[in-house]
Amino acid sequence: EIAKELGLIDQPAKVNPITTKNYPTPAKRPSYSVLECVSTREALFIEPIHWRETLYDILNSIKSNNL
Repeated sequence: EIAKELGLIDQPAKVNPITTKNYPTPAKRPSYSVLECVSTREALFIEPIHWRETLYDILNSIKSNNL
């Protein structure tokens, strides 16, 4: 979506969500898990940047360097 917005691609990639049950792996996976980073934020006195914001910056840099 971001790459399309920046004019880097014509169509965004189609993502087909599947359940963990439909993607078997040897490792057992929890049914729900999130990255908890409170202790890291408190130790380093920083706030994490949302991944979409960082991705936008990277793709915008690619666009700028390819012009």
